[in-house]
Amino acid sequence: MNYKDLEFSTYPGFDEYILVKNLVDTPVKYKRGASYETIYNNEFNKWQDFFCQQYQVPAGKDVLLLHCCSWAKPYDFSIIINPIKQIADKYKNVHRVIMSNVGVVPYEFQMNETFCGYDFMNVDNEEKNVQEINHLYAKSLEERLFQYLESHIDRYKQVVLYSRPINMGNAPAVKNACERAGIPLIIEPNIDIYVKYRQKKYKQLDELFIEKECLDSLDKTLQLVGEKVGS
Repeated sequence: MNYKDLEFSTYPGFDEYILVKNLVDTPVKYKRGASYETIYNNEFNKWQDFFCQQYQVPAGKDVLLLHCCSWAKPYDFSIIINPIKQIADKYKNVHRVIMSNVGVVPYEFQMNETFCGYDFMNVDNEEKNVQEINHLYAKSLEERLFQYLESHIDRYKQVVLYSRPINMGNAPAVKNACERAGIPLIIEPNIDIYVKYRQKKYKQLDELFIEKECLDSLDKTLQLVGEKVGS
């Protein structure tokens, strides 16, 4: 791809978010569910290539905070992600990247149509397909994250994952990618905190991540590795 043809602008009223024109040369269509076709479609692949080949991590951001996406879009305006953003924004060297079936998305690009026009799970999926889909997603996440880390190995000194600290979901894929890239990883919340809340009935599964104790634990970890804004 000829990246010199790309046009960049900020999102009206929100200068921290960046729009990119001409990266995707076909109309963006809503993508529902996680499958091989939705995870590895040409549109998502082009964005991942851009993040690995052209994108530059903002100066001074040497701590990578990885966290989940949200059903509501844009991510940062959802009830799940906004509290995470509020904590991360306290630390000037922390850079947030969202993990999803679209790949890994530096937070500042989330307002682009691609990242507002999809969801993760298809309600029509049969139960027997769930394990297969989870495996497919974990494999794609590990490879895309490893490529991203390898491309920006000179920028990041530490990765913090805010996710379930168990052998399901994102944790094993992220751990493998970090080990391959040689970057240290911290996982929050810790297993003891996670166990306290994992059986709680939530309207949205990821509401676990906005429990005060989980957010406080994330904040304490970022205090250890972050540089406070204004300090």
